[in-house]
Amino acid sequence: MAGPDPDKKFHGVGVIGIAGETPLPSFADTIETGVYGTGRDGVKGDGSEGRGGIFRSERSAQVRLIPAKRSTQDSEQTSFIPTVIADPGVSGPKLPAEGRSGDLMGLVDDKGQCSLWFCVRDNAGSARWAQVLLGPSFDGRA
Repeated sequence: MAGPDPDKKFHGVGVIGIAGETPLPSFADTIETGVYGTGRDGVKGDGSEGRGGIFRSERSAQVRLIPAKRSTQDSEQTSFIPTVIADPGVSGPKLPAEGRSGDLMGLVDDKGQCSLWFCVRDNAGSARWAQVLLGPSFDGRA
């Protein structure tokens, strides 16, 4: 059996726009889902020049991350002052000037340190970015 024709474009519309799984999931599992993918990586977007994925919703959040459940054994919350890049406009990472409001970008530096950035204003050639501040890091145990 031959594979899909690489010159054909696929367009998904309907209850299940595009499903990529064998065997196909039940209708109840995918109702009102435009693209449904399962596997080691469910859905992967890789943009060579643009974004890896674009999500829009006027009535709900643009992205939903379903939290993984973990037990919290004697977790205690405490106050802290997060580490922030002091002057990101001068010494910080070079973020896209063509960013769009709502863009979320994860970066990793030469030392393997990650930071998360959110575009707070798009303006042709001079987008504004803000660092998303996270709590203290710790080693995973699961």
